[in-house]
Formats: sequence, structure tokens, C-alpha cells
Amino acid sequence: MTPTHHDDTAGIILVGGRSSRMGQNKALLTYNGQPLYLHMSGLLRQAGLTTLVLAGDVPGADNCLCEPLPHQGPARALAHIIDQLQGRFRSLLVVPVDMPLLTPALLSALLSQHRPCYYAQHPLPALLTCEPPPQDVTSMRALLVAQQAQALPLPVQANPCMQNFNTPEEWARLQADLGDQGSEHS
Repeated sequence: MTPTHHDDTAGIILVGGRSSRMGQNKALLTYNGQPLYLHMSGLLRQAGLTTLVLAGDVPGADNCLCEPLPHQGPARALAHIIDQLQGRFRSLLVVPVDMPLLTPALLSALLSQHRPCYYAQHPLPALLTCEPPPQDVTSMRALLVAQQAQALPLPVQANPCMQNFNTPEEWARLQADLGDQGSEHS
């Protein structure tokens, strides 16, 4: 089945964190033989998005939009992205770079809502409008509230897909699981 193309939506990959717990740039970690940011780009493309933006700096990538003041958190990074993209897109599908187990189906379900939404108990991934947030919005949860985003129920079987990998130990367990499961995550 060919995915629906969403030309009015940009895919945003949050790559601008400090990665202090990981000790290295998470966007450049290798997942299934490629840098993690490219894996996440592939998921967004499989969900039908053609315009992808990296919110932060990734050496060697040409689709980065860096904040004037980095490391202010995802909500501030998104405010900057929205300011830069305003008028070009109706909405943004936002994913963190450190959620490699997300599936195109979970992302497509958000896109199908055609309104701001996210999965209950998980502020990311999220579908947002491309409208500037109020200046006092400094957290993802506050941004979701400001956009009146709907919390969608997450299917129970999808719970493992929502895991962030933030430490070397978590990353090592993921890599070990991938080795044990072969090509399940390809």
C-alpha cells in the first residue's frame, strides 16, 4: 500500500538536545546500519512526509534549522521552527531522534487526525499546527495545551514503541535486543 502524501505537513526531528546522559550526539548513533537521524527520517517518509527538518545541528546534514539560543528545550526549538516555516505548512509532525522503535503506522494515525494530537501519557510524537505558540510556552506539555491537542489512546501493543533511549546502558540493551531479534526492526 502506498502511503498518503502529506505535502501540507513537515516532519520535524528533534536533534538539538545536549545528549549529556548518552555522552555523545544521539542523532549520530548507528541504528540498523545508519545514523539514527536517518532512521527517523525514513520513518517520517514512510508515513508520507516529504519535507523533513532537523531541529538542531547534525554534522553533515543539510536540512538543519538551528535555534538562535540552543538547548532551551523542545518547545522553544519548535517555536523557532514554526517561525521559520510559517506559511509554508499547515502542520508539523514532531518526533524525537531517540525513539527508533516508533512505527510509520503510529505516525500515520497522528497524521490522520488533521488536528493537533499526541498519544496519551507521551507528549512526543505530536502533530502540531504551524502557528506560533505564546511566548510563555516553555515545555512540550504546555505547547500541547496551547494548541488544544487531543490525547489519543495508545494501543497497548504499541507501548514498547514509545521508549526513548537516553543512556549508553539503554542503547546497549536496544542493540542487544536487535541482535537477538534479527531483522524485526528493519
